[in-house]
Amino acid sequence: MNKRKNWIASLLCASFGALWFFIRGGGQYLGGDSAWGMMQGTGDWGQHILGFMFFRQAAWSFPLGSIPNLASPIGTTLGFVDANPIVGVLLKPFSAWLPIDFQYVGLILLACFILQGYFAYRVAKHVSEAIGIRILVALLLTMSPLLLWRIGHENLCAHFLILWALDVVLERNRKRSWEIALLCFVAIGTHMYFVPMVLGLGIGWIVLSTS
Repeated sequence: MNKRKNWIASLLCASFGALWFFIRGGGQYLGGDSAWGMMQGTGDWGQHILGFMFFRQAAWSFPLGSIPNLASPIGTTLGFVDANPIVGVLLKPFSAWLPIDFQYVGLILLACFILQGYFAYRVAKHVSEAIGIRILVALLLTMSPLLLWRIGHENLCAHFLILWALDVVLERNRKRSWEIALLCFVAIGTHMYFVPMVLGLGIGWIVLSTS
């Protein structure tokens, strides 16, 4: 099938992921003044947002993501408070320009829905040659009830990591071997729950690529 059509279809599915996020009320989590309300909610956002607030005020230390000024004198890390370590470390240098109540939970959620749509289509390419069926499969995976169920824990919404790994395994292209290493890194920096799943699929890729 024409690569251009596939690219357009994948972008449409990614756009649908964003649309589905807003349809399900996700827009309320993107506001700059939403941090305090989200910290009082029923999900796990409170400790995630609070963890980043402490982290951005702390001096750089090793390992990256350390928060020595929280749970003192022992301290903790972004990973232990379930805040996203990758995003937190990348944003820390810009802390002086960020609002005092800045939170990136909503941005992670939006990214997860967008990437869910994109990688869902990439997986669907291995299911059918018909572009209509591919898009339908991608939309169904994007509207997964499990994704909505995990919205209270933004890092556990990163189901796209599994779809990404499945796409690499099913394509069986050795030129994409570097993506397995990248996937493991992103999984570790997102949530350890994803590590055994991504690692298992990575081992499957090695077996298939050498068979």
